[in-house]
Amino acid sequence: MRFPTGINSSHQAVRRVCAAGRRHSHDGIPDEAWSVAWRRLQQEHPGVNVRVPHRRSPKRADLYIVARSKIVSLEFKYVGVQGLRDAAPCAAQVRRHAANHALASLVVYCGASNDVQDDVLARLNRLVGDDDVRIAGIHGPTIAVVSPAAG
Repeated sequence: MRFPTGINSSHQAVRRVCAAGRRHSHDGIPDEAWSVAWRRLQQEHPGVNVRVPHRRSPKRADLYIVARSKIVSLEFKYVGVQGLRDAAPCAAQVRRHAANHALASLVVYCGASNDVQDDVLARLNRLVGDDDVRIAGIHGPTIAVVSPAAG
């Protein structure tokens, strides 16, 4: 059995989300193997689990890459027509990752106008205020967001 040892996500559901549609599938790794690999990554690199005071469960980024035994964390946020929900908690989250990982990146996908993207990126940069965090904004078509209950 092969395990993803260099890259992993803290969310199993991401394998089922792909903009390419039905042309291919990300279900090639069974849920059990993915869970085993995720537990193994946590054992080998416990820093993926960021402890937060007054919280029982650790906080995690959306995606991890381990390079030369150092953790690189990536957080993804989608900005729709209503803007970015919870910008301050988002900034706090990515600052925690920066404090605990070799590199922390925030990727903001904006499905609205470039003006909205520029405003969101400027606000996040002010809120994060950390030179160790890389924030990248990308722009594209609006994505229909489906809640887990509806999907």
